[in-house]
Amino acid sequence: MRVDSERLDQLMHLMGELVVHRTHAESLVAHAGIPGLQQAMQDLARSSQALQAMVMQVRMIPVEAVFLRLPRLVRDLSSRFGKKVELVLAGSDLANGWAGFIDGALASGLPAGAPAPTPA
Repeated sequence: MRVDSERLDQLMHLMGELVVHRTHAESLVAHAGIPGLQQAMQDLARSSQALQAMVMQVRMIPVEAVFLRLPRLVRDLSSRFGKKVELVLAGSDLANGWAGFIDGALASGLPAGAPAPTPA
């Protein structure tokens, strides 16, 4: 089954807002002193945490889909900065939100972190 990634992104955004509101409600409930409200808040927190975990699992994509473009990116960056780089990929899945982070880390870290190749 395919789901539009923009809809998944919106779902994750809304889930994040729900977590913020839940945390705020928990702090208010702690000071309210209304019988039964604390238990109701704990039930709501448990359900929203389960929903959050499910949303994160839905957003998981095969690492191959994210990493297919990395060999070319690494090759282009290593060529541009004159660095010799060996890319090793391992793992089975990755949260999609990390794809941009990985690209940025490679683009900024490769020039600074990889040593210049030694002359043969």
